[in-house]
Amino acid sequence: MDRSGQTANLLPKEKVDAIVVGSGAAGSAMAARLAEGGKKVVLLEGGPMRTAGDLVSSALYARRLKWSGSPVTEEGKDPVGYVFNAAFGVGGAAMHHYAVWPRLHPEDFDMRARYGRGLDWPVQYADLAPYYDRVQTEVGVAGDAAKETWRPQGAFAVETPRLLLASANNAHPQGLGNSTGLVGRYITTHTAGLVYGMFDEETEPHRGAFGGQLLNQDSYKKTTHAAQGAFGSYQWMIAQAVRPNDLLGIATTQADLFGAPLLDFMQRAAHGFGGMTAVVEDLPQPQNQVTLQAAKDRYGVPLAKVVHDSHPESVALWRASLVEGKAVLHAAGAHEVWTGPPGRMHIMGGTIMGRTRADSVTNSFGQLHDIPNLVVAGPGLFPTSGGVNPTFTVHALAARSAERMLTHWRAIAA
Repeated sequence: MDRSGQTANLLPKEKVDAIVVGSGAAGSAMAARLAEGGKKVVLLEGGPMRTAGDLVSSALYARRLKWSGSPVTEEGKDPVGYVFNAAFGVGGAAMHHYAVWPRLHPEDFDMRARYGRGLDWPVQYADLAPYYDRVQTEVGVAGDAAKETWRPQGAFAVETPRLLLASANNAHPQGLGNSTGLVGRYITTHTAGLVYGMFDEETEPHRGAFGGQLLNQDSYKKTTHAAQGAFGSYQWMIAQAVRPNDLLGIATTQADLFGAPLLDFMQRAAHGFGGMTAVVEDLPQPQNQVTLQAAKDRYGVPLAKVVHDSHPESVALWRASLVEGKAVLHAAGAHEVWTGPPGRMHIMGGTIMGRTRADSVTNSFGQLHDIPNLVVAGPGLFPTSGGVNPTFTVHALAARSAERMLTHWRAIAA
């Protein structure tokens, strides 16, 4: 589309080396790296064009970036919250992200081998570590990985399987890359463990970063809460800045208050509010998947439907995180502590990577097993979610994949 939002015939007339579909974090990174490697690249984006001059650093303004493309139907006990987690337009959700860039841990990559749960990645932490380091240098992520003793976000995760499934043809009757029926499966998310407290001392909750730049991963060990029937990892994002209103504001943490009780709460919270958010792992399940609906968008492409139910051990982990979070806030001196309902952060899976087409859609570089010159990037590749935000891993995987493509261009393009 052009900047007015109107469809424009912007496809190039000259021959190009690569076409990247989707301009979010992964697509933009892939396009940039391939172009820097000397390739002619076309980046296709279905949403409106935006430049830096169009943007305002504001949580309220960020609503304009939320998904407004073809509607996605959500089903299951624990919907993934597609509109909240996806954006529409050039830059995707990366146009307004919170700069939370932790790495996955070594045990996230071989969870089935270690614990008999979830899936294994076709790479280990050591394989990805050099690309984490490279991206860290390029982006300016603070910290020294060598000194940290606690650790050794293409098209979006729903739209990618939708396009692959909708591209069925005589050669690929079940959809591109779907010869074993795995496209769309193993959708995961992160459940937000929301814990809030009221303090007597001034907390200045409006100050600081809106993202979780203060992190704690003491409970990341997968079996930390095994006694509670839970399994998996989570991290805490602590004391994010909040405003009085909006989706992630103070008022919505007590959505049952009205009138005078709400006014009293807001007057106290404006000075003494504090909170933490747990990023809770979601165990992958094949029945959590993207499928196509009979209904179609204005271009004749079937709409997507996403089904998601959390694994019982993941639900138990979320509950355990709330117990821990409340204990922390009480210990910190909060005289009132309460929790919020389960929210969904990030969407992963749907085009998972693996070692063979029998257990995955792509190889470790994102190449479809069925079509090696069709490469997937983004969180859709994740076989497991881990308990950290996915953006850093998305960029590390994109860097690794682009390097592979540039090094073996002739073989892949053929």
